[in-house]
Formats: sequence, C-alpha cells, structure tokens
Amino acid sequence: MSIPHLVLLPGMDGGASLSRDFRKALKEQGFTSRVLAYPREPLDYERLAAWALGELPNLPQPAILCAESFGGPLALHLLQQTTSFCAVVFVATFARPPIPRGVLRFGAPPGLRFRNLGERLAPRVLLSRESTAYPAEQLRASMRQVPNETMQIRARELARVDLRGAYRCLTIPALVLTPRNDRVVRRPLAEERDPKRVTKRLLDGPHLLLQSEPGACADTITDWWSKLDPSTRSGV
Repeated sequence: MSIPHLVLLPGMDGGASLSRDFRKALKEQGFTSRVLAYPREPLDYERLAAWALGELPNLPQPAILCAESFGGPLALHLLQQTTSFCAVVFVATFARPPIPRGVLRFGAPPGLRFRNLGERLAPRVLLSRESTAYPAEQLRASMRQVPNETMQIRARELARVDLRGAYRCLTIPALVLTPRNDRVVRRPLAEERDPKRVTKRLLDGPHLLLQSEPGACADTITDWWSKLDPSTRSGV
C-alpha cells in the first residue's frame, strides 16, 4: 500500500512552526507530510487558493488535505478546483463565520494593532487553562511573524465566508475533528448539513487541537484512513 501524504493548511497564523509535534506524530504512524505556509501578503481566500494551487503539482499519492481552523474555508475553495486529493480532514474549523460578524468585520478599533491584540488574547481562547504541553509563548511568537495588515484581512475574510454549499457537495471522504472545549468556533463544521462520505469525531481539547493533542489527532486520522475503501487509500 502506498504511503499516505498529508498536506496541511494551517490556521490564521499561516505558518509551519505550530504543527511540528503533529507532523512528528503523523510520521510515527507512517505518514509523510508538508505544510503550505501562507504568503505574508494580505491575500483573501480566493487569492490564497490561487497561490495554493500553484504549490500542488507533482504531489505524492495518495494525498490527503488537512485543514485547521482558518484553513478550512481555504480547503473548500481548493477542493472545488483540484482533484489532487483523495480525502480531506477538517480540524476545529467552519464553513461560515465562526463568531459574530461584528467582532471580525472591523478587526480592531482605530489605532490598535490587531496582531498585538491577538497576541494578548489568543492564548486565553485558543489554548485550555490546563494546557502545558503547548506553551503560549510559541503561539505568540508565530503570530508575531504575520504583518498586522495581513491579520486584518484574514479576520475580515472570516466575517464574510459562507462555503456551506461547497461542503455539502464534497465527493471525497471527509473526517471532521471537533475539539470538545473550543472557545472560538461557535458554528463548527460538524453542525452543518453533511456531505455523503463524512466521519465525525469529538476529541478532548481546546481550539488548537493539533497543537494540544497531536498524538490523539494522528491516531484518529490513522484509524479513519485505515478503514477507507482500498481504492481511495491507493490514490486511484
């Protein structure tokens, strides 16, 4: 059987550093993986999807798309434009604005840097109070790498996204991982009308599920993958 290759679309920070433990856990399960770290330019979802498509040629097969938080809608855009993936994993994500539009649409009051606001608030809402495995400073350091204007654009994209139709029309197998203690996403993907080939799993953990529970996430993905039809797992 071919070795599965997982392509990760990260969350709002857009970087690769926050996924190291998860990718290590995947490797121990026999997967190869890569992260599509987003450009730092202030791109909307449509332009991010166009950029990502250019990064996908010659993917090892079978290829699985894995989308975390902000990356979920980006994955739905991509899957409407490419057949490079035989399956998809959604983690702590959504198809429509995850929190009230008014909170996201304006990003931050005049004179306040949205990125700096995020650095202060993010650890409180993205990680659990009990979380010691993933230090808050790592999260802050990753967010500092993103220009303020880019964070503003990404927040505004969340305020206008609605890809419920694209989700319902998925034809490849999908796994939806929902954190039990998510304090960010009020309208999780797991509550939307499902496509035909979806599996849902509720895991203990906060919004940053891949970071807080990398082993549990890798185990769940491996178990789901092993039960898919052999033709899917061969990349045919």
